[in-house]
Amino acid sequence: MQSSLLKGIAWGSQRSYCAVLIHFAFILLANTLYIALGWHSYESGVLAAGLMLGVVVASVIAANYVYRWIELPANKLKL
Repeated sequence: MQSSLLKGIAWGSQRSYCAVLIHFAFILLANTLYIALGWHSYESGVLAAGLMLGVVVASVIAANYVYRWIELPANKLKL
């Protein structure tokens, strides 16, 4: 149990900077959709919370790809 917890923390900490970089863009996209599609008129907290949960999930997935496709190869460059 403790080993898997430490592996999860290590996995998340490696991708945390990528998540910070991309998370704000997803927040802006979600807010734009929320207003442009008229979802704000429903005054539903559940809808807004679900949208924000989707933002968190999308940010974690995107951060994983940014880490694997950009950050890891960039670390291998010899400048």
